[in-house]
Amino acid sequence: MERPLAEGEVRCTVVVQLEKASQDNSLFVNPDMYSLHLTVATFAPSEKPENASRLDKIVLARYEGFTDGLDVPDWTRRKPGREMIFRHTVKGLATFLSRVASSRTDLRALVDSLEAMNI
Repeated sequence: MERPLAEGEVRCTVVVQLEKASQDNSLFVNPDMYSLHLTVATFAPSEKPENASRLDKIVLARYEGFTDGLDVPDWTRRKPGREMIFRHTVKGLATFLSRVASSRTDLRALVDSLEAMNI
């Protein structure tokens, strides 16, 4: 059983989603689409969700292509659907995401939510 989150701590889940490209039986192969998702929760699964909130799932990155090239993001090689779960401080996660979120409104909304929790 997972221990409850400490004050000022969030539970992060990162997962790769693979969307296989349709193949039209031609000589060419269509590239697959990979998405890297992050879900942030203010509770551990063993806690009662009605007493806590879950923040929306956001897409950290997307990649369309093949995984055998040299310029392919490392995260595309992770097994799709396999969750990587970790804990982080609200402040640390907000700082990290604010660096990534400069022009992305979906990430900016998450950063604002995290910063509001950390007041």
